[in-house]
Amino acid sequence: MESPGSEHVPHAPLAAAVSFRVMPSVDDPMVQKWMRFRNAVVPGVAVAHPPEKSGRSTDGAKASGEMSGAVYWRLVASNNRELGRSFYLYQNAEQARRHVERIATITGRLDVTAVVDGATTRRGWVLNAEGGPVMTCARWYTSSSTAAAAAVSALSALRTARLLPAPAAHFSARRRPTSAGEGAVL
Repeated sequence: MESPGSEHVPHAPLAAAVSFRVMPSVDDPMVQKWMRFRNAVVPGVAVAHPPEKSGRSTDGAKASGEMSGAVYWRLVASNNRELGRSFYLYQNAEQARRHVERIATITGRLDVTAVVDGATTRRGWVLNAEGGPVMTCARWYTSSSTAAAAAVSALSALRTARLLPAPAAHFSARRRPTSAGEGAVL
């Protein structure tokens, strides 16, 4: 019961967010772990970077040495639980941001593909746009119904997700920050 003079103000639900991770190198252990998971969800992946508007992959940049770091994005709930992650690695945060913005404009045309890890019968999902994957599940699920519910939740969250303004630089266990300016936690 409310006390006299007080008003009930409903709390607005906290929206999901898209965060960007900038890693120092594609050889970083966290990027390698991300790639192993992605390749298990979508086996036989040869493309690392999103296609340009022309439909051509930008993988040539990595081969030519233009890419020194790696960027990927994560869709996270208001409690910071990861709901999904980018299918692609990006050359920089701006490229990743533009791709997420483009995906957000076509969420009504995204389709979900259920996947099964044949070795363990774990379940997962992939969101596809214009014939190719753009986002994968963030983890494996034990049942098809749980994976399907998670895919629906992720797609719904993606529709209203806010893009966090600044990419977060992350450091692997191999390279620890040496000063507060490099991201040390004080």
